[in-house]
Amino acid sequence: MLTIVTPAYNAMPYIKACHDSIRSQTYSAWRWIVVDDASTDGTAEYLDSIAETDNRITVSHRTENSGNAKLPRDTGVTMAETERVMLNIRQRMSGIATMTNKYVERLQGTKTHVLDTRKTTPG
Repeated sequence: MLTIVTPAYNAMPYIKACHDSIRSQTYSAWRWIVVDDASTDGTAEYLDSIAETDNRITVSHRTENSGNAKLPRDTGVTMAETERVMLNIRQRMSGIATMTNKYVERLQGTKTHVLDTRKTTPG
């Protein structure tokens, strides 16, 4: 089983494509945890609607925006109960290796492994 963790804030331009990409994979033993960070653009409603039709999708809602991806990302990771976690985060190149190492260290001694997909934006 693979868990994909995605923090989302006003992500309507991207979240549907992300959902389509996950569903189109040939590996079907996945769970998608999306933590909505108090979106105001319909992201939360869209996520709720797809979670109603697919029990592999779990949506958590924050009532106040955190201002960055760290808190919703950490929330999603703590919700994961599988052996493998993939962080699906769009973030700048700087700091990715540092964040990945922090998660690897936090998960030492557990059965969970972090898969770093390096989904980044330049800059």
